[in-house]
Amino acid sequence: DLFQWPSRFVRWASLACQHHCGDPDRYARRLASCTLSTSFSGVCTPSCALEALSLASSCDGNAAPSAIGSNSEFVYLYAIERDPECLRELQTLPRRPSCLHGDITSFLAPGVIERCDALGAKPPWTDLARILFEDGAVRLYADCIMHGKACHLVRAWLHVAGCPCVDWSSLGAKSKCTGHTMRLFLIWCRHRILLGDRHIIIENVKDFDVNIVLTLFQSWYHVDYV
Repeated sequence: DLFQWPSRFVRWASLACQHHCGDPDRYARRLASCTLSTSFSGVCTPSCALEALSLASSCDGNAAPSAIGSNSEFVYLYAIERDPECLRELQTLPRRPSCLHGDITSFLAPGVIERCDALGAKPPWTDLARILFEDGAVRLYADCIMHGKACHLVRAWLHVAGCPCVDWSSLGAKSKCTGHTMRLFLIWCRHRILLGDRHIIIENVKDFDVNIVLTLFQSWYHVDYV
């Protein structure tokens, strides 16, 4: 019963579309045109979830016509992940990312990480942001494992990130915005602003300070949180 959620969601989405706009196939067409990117990707549950929804759309006659359902495939643009085990897992997915990048700090221009280190062990996040948000400090290209060369990040319809939580977790050092992972989060934020992804989902622990996101993204995004 636990694994029936994709079919249930597809049926619900189709009924919702039919109720609100008279078009039960709108959901299937959206899924077919979805482009996905991820950062701090782990084993990539977002792409696995989209894969399940795509299969449900193809198989469930009550959800979408076969002509649309059979083509309801998303495009996985890229993933950024540094853990070796996760990198191997990402390359075995049914729909692998077109590009696969390692440590997010590989997107920094030469000399930037040294400037960040010079701020000390626990710098104010605003001081880090001043460096990382300078023009050219964070690049949109880095070495790609899939292609063996530098590849550029591209704008996605949906970007999902499990941003580092160790500095916010009750089980960690509780360094919060002065922790060593803050620079990684700010690099990720700079990528979002430079790329302008249509939709962004951030996953983190409940003690994560949403006000930082509101401060950084308020000119570009409407921010909701749960």
